[in-house]
Amino acid sequence: MEFTSDEDREEYFKRMDEHRRTPIDDVVAEQQFIAVVNGKRREVVLQIGRPYAAPQGEYRCPAALWGLEDRFSDIPGEGSLQALSLAHRFVLDRVIDRISSGTARFYYPGYEDKELSVSYIKKVHGMVNRRPRKPKPVSSSGG
Repeated sequence: MEFTSDEDREEYFKRMDEHRRTPIDDVVAEQQFIAVVNGKRREVVLQIGRPYAAPQGEYRCPAALWGLEDRFSDIPGEGSLQALSLAHRFVLDRVIDRISSGTARFYYPGYEDKELSVSYIKKVHGMVNRRPRKPKPVSSSGG
């Protein structure tokens, strides 16, 4: 997620904090990282929980970056798939923001000689803009 100003970022997170935070009892996705922040190595676990139906009629999905930013407010969506997709995107955007701003470097455990780049994370998580393929011209045979 990209913000046009620090005020936009603060307002967004303020609104997110107004939403409840359910425990992540049923983890549906998890990724471990090693992060280096201010020269210190940290173990970081990205977790996404099972979406649930909220009383207001929408769905919400719990998400966290344990060891770095910890627990976020539950991510809302119109349905369970949208809530899950938005939670996945939100947490990855937090990792991307950290890499882009230079406040953290990320590695997979056991591969600390290979720093993860923004383009790599976007590529492996399907976050790249794909151009629509042009249809192949139909050949006409003069029969």
